[in-house]
Amino acid sequence: MAEEAAEERGSLISHTQTQTTTNSTHSLYGSSSPHYRRSSRSGPPPTITLTTAEKHPEEPNNTASIMTRRQMFMFVMILMTSLSSSFTVGLFPPFYPKIAEQKGSTATEYGAIIGINCLVAFLATPFIGNHLSLIGVKFAYSMGLFGGGVCCALTGLLEFFPPGLQFLVFSILLKVVQAISNAMVVTASFTYTAAFFPKSVGKIFSATRCVINVAKLGGPMFGGLLYEFGGFVCPFVTFGVMQAILAFFSALTLPQLDFSEDEDLRKNKGKVSVLKIFSIPTVWFSFLAFIVSTLCSGMLP
Repeated sequence: MAEEAAEERGSLISHTQTQTTTNSTHSLYGSSSPHYRRSSRSGPPPTITLTTAEKHPEEPNNTASIMTRRQMFMFVMILMTSLSSSFTVGLFPPFYPKIAEQKGSTATEYGAIIGINCLVAFLATPFIGNHLSLIGVKFAYSMGLFGGGVCCALTGLLEFFPPGLQFLVFSILLKVVQAISNAMVVTASFTYTAAFFPKSVGKIFSATRCVINVAKLGGPMFGGLLYEFGGFVCPFVTFGVMQAILAFFSALTLPQLDFSEDEDLRKNKGKVSVLKIFSIPTVWFSFLAFIVSTLCSGMLP
């Protein structure tokens, strides 16, 4: 009897250690086990269906700081797209005023054209976020990259437009389309971050902000080198084509997130709106601080 009891205790201890080892393989950036249920469709890239329970999986606290291969790939892609988008946007303020003055535009006119990018992004981002399930996360990500790259490349052709209304109208159209494209990329990248890094959204966001600041530093510098080498056309066409190539690569490799309309989502759908967010008093402190800081930095170019 004593030997049988000892064997049962040894079996129980071995089973407990096996469960502990299995739980310790979860990643700090989100579970490395398949919390995502793939659809039955075959062929790359896979479609990942997220349910409400799968978006917030219960994970142990004693996790290791590692990433899976899929998470590492998504992390690199998010950083590359943030860098590319910031490069293309950052080229416009340093180089556009000179060409605009050559075309006879005043400081008020080209200042308004530069600022229209933020206005359009402010209006378009909530709409894109509310309808992202209809647009598609992958479509918004890839098409946003492609649209931003094409607009950046076409900006280099403004040098060949005649002075006057035609130059101003084409400049405004390019900035409007580029702002909508960047809003699609930003919204989709946040969605991918929440899906693949549910426990480290803040860390991934801070990393992308670091990359954006690096692009703001290096964009005008590298753009200036290309400007000296090939004139106004060279930096815009170079970075625009690079972003368009990145868009094709993302379209071929990124998975499509398919958010299932389960019962919990249907109950909570429509309860959150932009007006309700702005009705929170504390939101306005950060909102006004962001406006003032953006105005101050926007006057520098």
